[in-house]
Amino acid sequence: MIKDALVSGTYSLALFRECLERKSLEQVKEDLKNLALILEKNVKLRRFLEGPQFLTEDKLSLIERVLGNRIHELSLSFLKLIILKNRIEYFSDIRGHFNERIMKYEGFVEVCVTSALVLNENEVEKLKTKLAEITDGKIQLKQRVNPNILGGLLIKFGHILIDNTLRCRLNEIRIVLNDVKVH
Repeated sequence: MIKDALVSGTYSLALFRECLERKSLEQVKEDLKNLALILEKNVKLRRFLEGPQFLTEDKLSLIERVLGNRIHELSLSFLKLIILKNRIEYFSDIRGHFNERIMKYEGFVEVCVTSALVLNENEVEKLKTKLAEITDGKIQLKQRVNPNILGGLLIKFGHILIDNTLRCRLNEIRIVLNDVKVH
């Protein structure tokens, strides 16, 4: 698990820096998105690229033939590198870390909001505005619905958790009431 994060983080950082230097961030991001879709849909291709029983030269040759002129040269070089280094199984994680780096670079803050019901458009916009003020960033909001929280919001961003749910408030009241001694 830690090794996976280190590998993914290292490769994503190297790719990110190279993209900045070559001014190809958006193109590579789009290429990786499309490659992820291809690998997700084509199980045989993924197994071939990840399979240690297949020759690395065959994998590189296939990638060159199929993608050679269709993706940015940096995307192609990156894909070849992770195949050569037997790191293709980390592709999805590397891409995830890469996208996180882009979001941070562009000033986005990913916020996960859990509510008991789906928030309407007006509520979402008000929440985004308030969170943008708090975080001093552009908000990328992920909404989740969990009826078990009963009401209120559970907001997570970075290492911060704001639990303003009805369930949390009821638990706090329960704790206080359990401490009350009745004579």
